[in-house]
Amino acid sequence: MKHYIKTVAAKAVSIISVTTILLSSGDISAFAAGSHDGILVDRAEHSDLNFKDYEYRRMDEAEFKAIVDGLDTLCADEANSDQTIEVIVKMEDYCNELHKNYGIANLYSNLYADDDKYDDEVKYYNELSDNVFDQVMQNYKLVAESPCADALKKHVDDDDDWNEILEYEPMTDEQKELSKKQTDLSLKYDDLSLKKYTTTINGKDYDADSIEDAIASGTIGYDEYLNGLADVIKQSNQEKAELFIELVEVRNELAKSYGYSNYTEYAYDKVYDRDYDPDQLGRYRKSVIDNMVPLASELKNILRNDYKDDTDAMFKEKISEDECLQKLKDHLPEISKDMLVSYQYMIDHDLYDISVSDHKAPGGFTTGINGYNAPFLYNCADGTLSDMQTLIHEFGHYNEMYYQTADTWYYDASDLDLAEIHSQGLELLFMDYGDDIYGKYADAMKVYSQFNLAYAAIEGVKEDEFQQLVYADTDGLTVDELNELYYQCCEKYGVLDSYNSYYLGDYGYLNTDQLYEWVDIPHTFQSPLYYVSYSVSVAAVYELFHDIITDRDAAIDTYLNLVKEEFQDGFQDTLRAAGVNNPITVPRFDLYADDVRSSLGLQEKGHAEYSEDDLDNSLDKKSRFDNSDGTPQDDEDEDTDQSITDTEDDDDIDEFGNTPDDNDTDNDDADDEDEELRAGVVVFCVLIGCGAVLIILILVVIIIVIANGDKKKLKEWEAAQKEVDKKQDGSV
Repeated sequence: MKHYIKTVAAKAVSIISVTTILLSSGDISAFAAGSHDGILVDRAEHSDLNFKDYEYRRMDEAEFKAIVDGLDTLCADEANSDQTIEVIVKMEDYCNELHKNYGIANLYSNLYADDDKYDDEVKYYNELSDNVFDQVMQNYKLVAESPCADALKKHVDDDDDWNEILEYEPMTDEQKELSKKQTDLSLKYDDLSLKKYTTTINGKDYDADSIEDAIASGTIGYDEYLNGLADVIKQSNQEKAELFIELVEVRNELAKSYGYSNYTEYAYDKVYDRDYDPDQLGRYRKSVIDNMVPLASELKNILRNDYKDDTDAMFKEKISEDECLQKLKDHLPEISKDMLVSYQYMIDHDLYDISVSDHKAPGGFTTGINGYNAPFLYNCADGTLSDMQTLIHEFGHYNEMYYQTADTWYYDASDLDLAEIHSQGLELLFMDYGDDIYGKYADAMKVYSQFNLAYAAIEGVKEDEFQQLVYADTDGLTVDELNELYYQCCEKYGVLDSYNSYYLGDYGYLNTDQLYEWVDIPHTFQSPLYYVSYSVSVAAVYELFHDIITDRDAAIDTYLNLVKEEFQDGFQDTLRAAGVNNPITVPRFDLYADDVRSSLGLQEKGHAEYSEDDLDNSLDKKSRFDNSDGTPQDDEDEDTDQSITDTEDDDDIDEFGNTPDDNDTDNDDADDEDEELRAGVVVFCVLIGCGAVLIILILVVIIIVIANGDKKKLKEWEAAQKEVDKKQDGSV
């Protein structure tokens, strides 16, 4: 029942008219049917209205109260069960309409600029949804504890939702106020993201864009350029970081009011309803660090060296809205004609805006409009080839939303870990069409696309770790501490050189050991703890990628079945149902990296092929991962997956993929070595007998060499993470 009302803060943006791209609706029957057609079928009735004809109205709480008035008296008699459920259904209909209007307000707050009325509408609906949600749950509980309980339980038809109803505690005035304050601060971030920070050079003011033009034209010198750029970056960082500190404090207060220790725990459970805990990602994070960080670095170097000119040029190459849409349309039926149906609905009903505008909110997203059962695709385009990639990504979301069931539309159900599979998976499938879409830049774009996926796997856990550390220890938090912590996280994940402030710090224009650009990530402010969804979904997509490069038809079927599965079950259950490995319990980034390198011709495939044994990992053998830190329990009868046994002892990996820093490391190392030697000698004696002394001595020497080698690698890795570990010890 928690899906009935959402209280996620919306984005506020500037005013611009919706630009409609008029393309011929065409005749999809002209495309020949393929083996993948018919997997996706309409499971909900979609509105025939165009977006401009959608009705928006301000609902009020009095309407809701009129619906449930007298419910307490009605449900007191079991004979009134049918009438009681009729009231419940009307209450749910009200919630569905509230979602519809709230969604439209959210969308307009991105489409239209510099008009405070859209911010006001979002704030209004956020407060209304909080109040109504609270009353919805109270009315459910009222009936659940009445003689009409059996009728309600049958209507709910879900044990988890039923238990949530029984355990629900009404929102306090404090919780309502904290939720309202969180929304206000989130909307304030959009105001700051649109703000032009300026620096003065030779008596003239420059913002971030104009200062780039000035250095390119020779109007200012290089030293002036770097000083000015540093000034603009620092101003933006200071103001946004101060806002972030306020948000962190408010969110932690809100989480604690619900009985959580901090906002991380609250967000994973209450906001995103994840089927794994933040402390279950230790092995996953380590696999990302060990495998994807080197891969991303390798691909970045290829782009900077082998494809430098192409990379620079392709992001200046212009492409129109019509061209983007036409290229998408041309290739969708090659995957499945089913996807062309959802595409045509989008075009025919003006359910997109991919126009170039300085006033629209930055970024791209796809949102569903309840009541109309219609997705809307949004991108603040820049008119270059990058728009094509964004369109492919967002259409993956759009297509999945279009084919949702009526129940999913009605209850506004979603799972963000799964949602990104649909978008990133479509990107991988479209790689085969690179020559047509990107022309002479196809090879560079293929490497760039793989770099983006590897980077998403890294960024997802890096941003999540940064935010977990912040929300775990907020006492006296300062802007400098945030900048330093972000530097340490980026250093750990090998992405320091992705930020201008890293170079500006190296040359003395900004503080060293600090990074500033984290404040430019909207999710950090408006969807905290969301970023890990990008990473885990990339892992699932990499599972799909193996099929793409070995059996494309099978990969398309798997992809479409994942779309069809939508959000009826959690992330791990859905992957299992689709026959896909669960990366939470068995991360296989070593194999993923190998697939990427071999697909790009960088090396021949070096790992064993995927096997059915790899799939025997998740919920069927959940007991292997029942420890609180997500590490396997001892099991003498089970073989451990190869991707796990090839690492150090994972029982010592914390939730961030770190190994503990012990004060007495030398003694600990010696103890560990002694333990290894004793175990080795005992096993050997049992198998061979005590007479083979010479052989034993030789093996002991070998064990010592290997153990010392592993210890040396481990100590080198620990030293590289020392600064980050100091922040983590005792905090999360």
